[in-house]
Amino acid sequence: MSSVPRSFFPPEPLDLRDRLILEAICGHGKKGQSFNRLVDEMKPFVSRSTLAVRLERLQRLNYVEKLADDKMKQVRWIRGSLPARMLMWHIARAKEQVKAIEECIAKKDEDVLKALERGTLSAEIIDDLRRFVQDVIQRRVNIVFSMIAEIAITYGEAPASYIFLPAIIGDLRNMTLKLSSLIRKRPELTIPLALGAEGKPPEERVTDVRAFFEEFGEELFERAPIPPESRKAMLTEILKNPERLATFISALQTPK
Repeated sequence: MSSVPRSFFPPEPLDLRDRLILEAICGHGKKGQSFNRLVDEMKPFVSRSTLAVRLERLQRLNYVEKLADDKMKQVRWIRGSLPARMLMWHIARAKEQVKAIEECIAKKDEDVLKALERGTLSAEIIDDLRRFVQDVIQRRVNIVFSMIAEIAITYGEAPASYIFLPAIIGDLRNMTLKLSSLIRKRPELTIPLALGAEGKPPEERVTDVRAFFEEFGEELFERAPIPPESRKAMLTEILKNPERLATFISALQTPK
């Protein structure tokens, strides 16, 4: 009885050069590209001999295919395998989604700055910003993160770990930094944003926060820019009322 393959690709690791080679090849779509032209494209980061060796390995791992000329019976074109091209399509979609989220954050940051120039933020603006984080950022970011699990299940852990995640991690980091900047520049927004739509966080979040601070709270507060005499009282308050976590975050983010 033959075993059913668990994924499209074997669980062997790939490095940055493998990913760059695969991105270049898959960029030529179904038709593929000749070896000599691939050599020219990849001169900045891989030699001709290295490319040949790596293509052999990528072919063995089912990431690339070599297409022979019908008349000459020689390899004429090299292209990404269908699963590899599908994987790259998912990567492109994920990057587009993260870029769209980043643009939304930049627009919201601009709107809040303009509102601050006119004076203090109204309750309406605070509510709009809270909905923005909860309904737009959290939902859409979760979709992107769920794609990582879907890639691992569908294509295998190796492409998820060595191709998909490295390809989007820089975009995710930039997006996260922009969101953090939106809040960090205005620490007075931290408390409203930390609360749920009903003005309080979900119960499961409260439970998680309490468990986390029971384990790591003392060490975190030792490193926080908070007067020693205030640390114990604040930690006690968070353990008693985890929804007050926003107070701690605000203290950390307040410019000195």
